[in-house]
Amino acid sequence: MKLLNHLPDHSRTWIFTASRPLIPAEEVQLKADAAAFIASWTAHGKPMSAGIEVLLGRFVVLAADEQVTPASGCSIDNAFRFLREAGGQLGIDLFDRNTVVYVRDNALAEAPLSQFWALRKAGTVGDATPVFDVLTRNLGDIRTKFPSPMGETWLAEMWK
Repeated sequence: MKLLNHLPDHSRTWIFTASRPLIPAEEVQLKADAAAFIASWTAHGKPMSAGIEVLLGRFVVLAADEQVTPASGCSIDNAFRFLREAGGQLGIDLFDRNTVVYVRDNALAEAPLSQFWALRKAGTVGDATPVFDVLTRNLGDIRTKFPSPMGETWLAEMWK
């Protein structure tokens, strides 16, 4: 997957799941707003080497090469504020961490976390089920492990 080509694999990532699939016009608007934000994003007055991309119409990936400019608390707050406002303008929530998006029958499926656990208990989903781990922390892992088998994600630890 070619994702944020100008950034190296070690770049730190933050992943946000849209509360519903974005339509193409919303993706275009979000990308335009994100480009403007990234062009002005700084940490302690230094420009961030960063980018934002929308994946599969569902995930917003923010990435920053912290070897160029480390993200500060204020810079992260500014990025989150931008994403909260951008989501609000589109009528979507990018900050709901209680939805699990996974692959079922070669398509994206989703379930609230509690329902996902019920599916796990029933054997409908298991360790091999591809899930999109929003806690993935670097761009290299997103490029190669997004989605990942559930058994290799934070969800496996919760299941124990």
